[in-house]
Amino acid sequence: TPEGIIEEANLRFCALLGLNRTFVVQRPFSDFVVDEDWEIFQRHCQEVLDSGVIGTCKLRFPRHTGHAVVMHVESLRVKDRDSSQRKIQSAMLDITGMEQAEQAMQESQQQLQYTAAKLMTAQDEERRRIARDLHDDYCQRLSVLILDIGLMTKRHPEGWKDSSHLQPIKAKLVT
Repeated sequence: TPEGIIEEANLRFCALLGLNRTFVVQRPFSDFVVDEDWEIFQRHCQEVLDSGVIGTCKLRFPRHTGHAVVMHVESLRVKDRDSSQRKIQSAMLDITGMEQAEQAMQESQQQLQYTAAKLMTAQDEERRRIARDLHDDYCQRLSVLILDIGLMTKRHPEGWKDSSHLQPIKAKLVT
């Protein structure tokens, strides 16, 4: 009704809520919608009543047997058979499984992004470590060569009477 009272409810809707039909009919619809979604449904109903066009929204209903049920709601404006009063007739589709799958997919995507970021960080760190190791290794080898060339004539003075040909090599290594 325009006042939000449920006049009729099919057995499937009642089963989804985990209630007997006698506990649903002639009660305010607000008793069954999650508090946070009540304003969404009020706007939805107002738009349907004002425009006369089919409207849709998504609502959560607390199931009296456990977790909330998520429903796709499709409503249209109808006239009462006995009077000219405008009412709303709604059809609902349980999309709880789809919502859960969507949530799981989003969590999986977030985990994938986190893992990809960690992998990129690890790769960058490994590249820096390898570059540092290569740089240090070759710098140490180069230093040893420079020292060896400089000490060659001192270690073996008899074999290096003319060491002038080593000086250009040593000069290249130093620069």
